[in-house]
Amino acid sequence: MSRNVPAPNVRTMAKELGVSRTTVALALRNHPSVAEATRLKIQSHAERVGYRENPLVTALMTHVRSRRQTTDGEVIAYLTVGPTSQDALCAPTNSAYFAAAREQAEKRGFRLELFWLGPEGANARSQARVMRNRGIRGAILAPLPIETGPLALDWEHQSIVALGYSYRHTTIHRATHNHFTGIYSCYERLRQLGYHRIGLAMTTENDLRVRHYWLGGFLAARQVLGGGCPRTLFFDAVKPRDHFLRWFRSNRPDAIIGIHPDPAIKWLQEQGLRIPQDVGYAAVDLPPGKPKNPAGIRQSSEQIADAAVEILTNQIFTNRLMLPTTPRLLLIDGVWVDGPTVRNPAL
Repeated sequence: MSRNVPAPNVRTMAKELGVSRTTVALALRNHPSVAEATRLKIQSHAERVGYRENPLVTALMTHVRSRRQTTDGEVIAYLTVGPTSQDALCAPTNSAYFAAAREQAEKRGFRLELFWLGPEGANARSQARVMRNRGIRGAILAPLPIETGPLALDWEHQSIVALGYSYRHTTIHRATHNHFTGIYSCYERLRQLGYHRIGLAMTTENDLRVRHYWLGGFLAARQVLGGGCPRTLFFDAVKPRDHFLRWFRSNRPDAIIGIHPDPAIKWLQEQGLRIPQDVGYAAVDLPPGKPKNPAGIRQSSEQIADAAVEILTNQIFTNRLMLPTTPRLLLIDGVWVDGPTVRNPAL
């Protein structure tokens, strides 16, 4: 007759290994305070004896940690790259990211602190050393210049969550705008307003930064909803105005989807064209908080930053301070905003 054998737990494993229960618990959570050799030994033993965490206890402890307000204001690093420390915050969207991330971090008992990684990330190694010496366990990686190369950060002992797709050299968690759905919704709204020849005009870098989701969403909308121009346009880096006007004259769109800072509006007006009487215009990344913007999609910058901080702090609370084996990608939809550059929907 078989008898029930108690499932292995932290207490029994600590006794078998001759270490404290705290050491076992920390090692199972990959806490850096436990020496690597000890962590591996404990984790190997746990696997061998068939240890499994109690999901109810795990959920409870995660909830307790997430509710706990730290009294020392643990720092979260906000990592930027550029010629100066403030360059990454000059654009309205990036400024909104930082402000929202700071507010959300403070709600969770953390302090957000700016860390400048230098031009093209040249200071990343030294800043990583500073963060390690200060015990900073988590960081938000701001949108970066597309030419930024691999960053020498402490990827294996720190949780880092990126805003957007611009940094693609390391597989990490990300929170970003849903670019595919955003441009699809923009196209759909223009069709509802009666536009028939809708063109896409932006720089090659704009589309590359989002892994071609602008182009993918636009082509999908054109295929499903009809009414598109035969050719899309990605500006030349040299003489973009001339390139745009050649494209416009040969395709004659009655509406254009573009991207901030919307140079196409000025180029069209210089040709004597009226907006929206002669041609409509909508942008897929309206800057936050400006009432005189064109019509288009306002990305939910605050919600994106909130999501990034939520992912990061959950990683910190559960001591998952390493590169993820299965990275999370959290997409946040934007909203359509009417504006003076498209037909009045009431007419």
